[in-house]
Amino acid sequence: MDVITGSQCRMARALLCINQNELAALSNVGLSTVVSIERANGLPRCKMASIQAVQDALIKTGRVVFTESGVAPPT
Repeated sequence: MDVITGSQCRMARALLCINQNELAALSNVGLSTVVSIERANGLPRCKMASIQAVQDALIKTGRVVFTESGVAPPT
């Protein structure tokens, strides 16, 4: 999996039933970073380390899997 897109981030957050503040805290990034990532059409325009931190935090929950078509619960 490459870098997540804004829509994948929104879908993953919805699947986890967490808000943007919770994702920011979970990822150790600022709320503005999460907002920027989620607003992006395609690849976010943020520091790669911040995008990776958000992606890693979502994956570490063990409750989402990123796919080519979006996000899904693990099978």
